[in-house]
Amino acid sequence: MTLYNKKCSKTLMLSEESLKELYLIWKKGGYIGLIFDKIMHLFEVIILMTICIIITILDFNKMFNTKTKENELFEYFILNDQFRIWCIWCIILFFSPFIIIKIYFTFKKLFSSNIIEAKKFYNINHFQEFNRNWNGISEIIAPSTSSNRKTFVRMYNNKIDPQSNLIIRSSIAWNYNLLTLLFNRYSFFKYYPSKYLIKITQSILFPSFFDENFCRNLQYDNNLQKIWKNYIQAKTNELRFLHIFPLNIIFACYNGYLTLLKYFSSFTSKNLILLNKYHFTKYAWLLYRRYNELPHETSTRLYEAIPLAQQLTGINQKGILFHIMRVLKILISGLCLIIIPLASLTKFTFFNISSTLLLMVAIPTIALIYSQTYKKQTIKSPRQIAQYLQNFTKYYDERWENPSMERQLLTEFENSIFKSNLKQSLDEIIAPFYVNSLLSHNLFSSDSELVNLIISGELQPLPPPQFQHNTTFTSSLHGLSAYLNLVHN
Repeated sequence: MTLYNKKCSKTLMLSEESLKELYLIWKKGGYIGLIFDKIMHLFEVIILMTICIIITILDFNKMFNTKTKENELFEYFILNDQFRIWCIWCIILFFSPFIIIKIYFTFKKLFSSNIIEAKKFYNINHFQEFNRNWNGISEIIAPSTSSNRKTFVRMYNNKIDPQSNLIIRSSIAWNYNLLTLLFNRYSFFKYYPSKYLIKITQSILFPSFFDENFCRNLQYDNNLQKIWKNYIQAKTNELRFLHIFPLNIIFACYNGYLTLLKYFSSFTSKNLILLNKYHFTKYAWLLYRRYNELPHETSTRLYEAIPLAQQLTGINQKGILFHIMRVLKILISGLCLIIIPLASLTKFTFFNISSTLLLMVAIPTIALIYSQTYKKQTIKSPRQIAQYLQNFTKYYDERWENPSMERQLLTEFENSIFKSNLKQSLDEIIAPFYVNSLLSHNLFSSDSELVNLIISGELQPLPPPQFQHNTTFTSSLHGLSAYLNLVHN
């Protein structure tokens, strides 16, 4: 079929693998956006290695020395110590394999034939004009009329039948459907809800080569079955070795560093980034996404529900914890805003701490405090919000009928969120210590039930789990999860 272009007419077929890459390119805002996204992942490792090297060569005695005056920047580094040089080489050797692997897979991804084909298809059809409207894109892409339905072309009209749309979505969302099935089918995963353990599970059972064609051919090819089973066994043994003591401490420290940077606001305010450990997390797309729902649609649906909870937490601002944290944030912000210009212009000490170190701490502190600010929305009354929750939880707390109980109900809800935030963050940090416990489950053996079901072709997608009705308002986070799953239905 001929694809229309303003300058010329071209014929281009899009394979199923390239269709998935087309979705990725569109999601990143074009091929340039995809390049920057891959480069940023590479820079994360390089920046972490650089930070480790800087910490190794810093002269902390000179930084804390109250007699130090007007030193040049490089005078705070020790570059002639043999032990520190050996430590630097160890750090470089430790991070080098990760950097090399990142570089290899980055170039392999960006210049793969599927990406290049998807890029051409994206440019010829001017998909950048659709911005974030994937529905507009899916309306002009259709399965080819050729014998192989797993190729796609552009349609001339703007209508597409539901069956064709289902084929397009299932081709893109197949891996996500399989992950959703896995986490809904095996209830023991609710004890391991962290992003870290979810990634480990995915890396073992569904590696990059495990696509729909590979899964389909598993039923008939014994060699592919052996390859997959051997990979599962080898990857499981590798991760078990990497998470023995004391290596798991290194991963825990790294998780703590990332958690502090990403979720700092959840410790000092009622920010709803994390919420409940299992029922409402940043990674709830695995548990609450609908069948054949694309990732960006799940994320949009989840985040559109957050203002409802923000209204509940924004109404009651009378708690002692709120006022304490508010005063602390104001004092710390004011102190940092005084330290930054002074430390930039002159040298001084504060409680025997040099201005250089204070400047290093003040700048990221201001950034973290600023990141936790959000606009409060108080549009509906607490009782109205509770009635909205009732529509999804099928339960209404009768205490809302008593105006004197309103403050208590809101306090229960806020305390529930704060505790859940703290617990989720701790779970993310200590996740490396639970890796061996997770991998001891029979699911990660080469002859597990899941492996046999996939090989036999009996694995069928299951609907999302049914939510239990709440019995107290303290459990309304469960109801919010149901709300997230049903909003904009």
